[in-house]
Amino acid sequence: MHTSWIIAAVAGSALAAQGPNMGLAGLWMPASAMGQSAPQEQADQADEDDEMLQEMMILAIPRESAAYFATLMGFDELQRELAMDIHREYHGKYRDAAVVMRDLMEKSEEAMGENYENFEKVMAETMRAALGFLDRVIALGDEFIHDLAALATDNNQKAAHQRVIGAHQREMAVAMSDMNGGGEGVIDLIRIGRDLDPPLLPAEGDDAAAQALYEYEREVDALCGPMVQKAIEAFRAMAKAMSEGDMSEAIQEQLEKDMAQLTERFNAANERAVRRVHQALPEHRRAEWDLAYKRARWPEIYEPNDFHRTQESALKSEGLTAQQRDAIDAALVQYTREAEPANQKWATARAEFLAFQRSMGFDWNEAKWEEYQAKTQAIEDARAAREALDKRFIDRVLQTLTPAQRDAMPKTTGGIDVDEVLRRFDGG
Repeated sequence: MHTSWIIAAVAGSALAAQGPNMGLAGLWMPASAMGQSAPQEQADQADEDDEMLQEMMILAIPRESAAYFATLMGFDELQRELAMDIHREYHGKYRDAAVVMRDLMEKSEEAMGENYENFEKVMAETMRAALGFLDRVIALGDEFIHDLAALATDNNQKAAHQRVIGAHQREMAVAMSDMNGGGEGVIDLIRIGRDLDPPLLPAEGDDAAAQALYEYEREVDALCGPMVQKAIEAFRAMAKAMSEGDMSEAIQEQLEKDMAQLTERFNAANERAVRRVHQALPEHRRAEWDLAYKRARWPEIYEPNDFHRTQESALKSEGLTAQQRDAIDAALVQYTREAEPANQKWATARAEFLAFQRSMGFDWNEAKWEEYQAKTQAIEDARAAREALDKRFIDRVLQTLTPAQRDAMPKTTGGIDVDEVLRRFDGG
């Protein structure tokens, strides 16, 4: 895990990228609140379109997580409404702080652009502000979690609050690990279970799959507290040093080593739990679980692609015959069967590249460079093989359509995919 994300995320990617070894931050988009008015939805959309503001919002607790915390504590309807009211107030305060920090960052970038000789002075001032911002937003999150405890009305709810604390720390750890400038962050199996239909939630009892997730929750939550604490403490130390004009990398390098060890333990727990949950689930739910996990871990590989979009669009073609529909459905079945080995080859190549990337350290030589190139090429070869498979099956689907139906098909590809370009630069 690279720690450059935290400087970039809290202090702004454009400014931090100019400092020594500072990578660009990823973007984390909190979900929009459900059931809001049109003006509020428009305001939320404007916030999501503001990339720098989203960087400032990296550690915010999203509404969907607040709702899950209420579920964990077994809140009744009134308690849940109160919890969500408190969350709205929390989120508003966080956003206000983020807007102030964003505006400061924009002014800092302008000052940097006008005179690069001011870099150290502007960076020092910005880091002092970033420290205050960090303390503010962490305090707001802690306050919200504490307020949930105050809503508890019985011993069971009070006891469940400890799980809320763990869930909050886990979500922070996952967000932090994902903001590493191009590597592969950890994923939260409980979040995957929450998004299933119906949801699969961790719980003690006779449900073997829920019990497996509960045991996983206890294992990873024990890791996430130290993970978050190390990251925050290191950021404070780095920001303080930078505010004093010290651009030393020693703190960053040590944190990267510590976080890499914790991340490996987190990922090992994931691998064990994924198998346990799969085995514990009823047969008819296993494929759903497996696909959700793969999409979370390797989204660029397993998310719906041009073939899926072509296949779905073809099924909506006007005047489609039963014979055409059967042929299109059969293409999906065959594609799914043939794509899995290609997907696994791509995922393996990417995993090997990332393992090498984590182990190569800061010293480069010709042998390391050659290995880097070989592993990058392995990813490109695996990607090209899957893309060739996609094209072959796209053509197969299109051949089932009449010329008029093909002409009416929407365009599924084209344009520049910025995320794809960035992945290619990082070998993924």
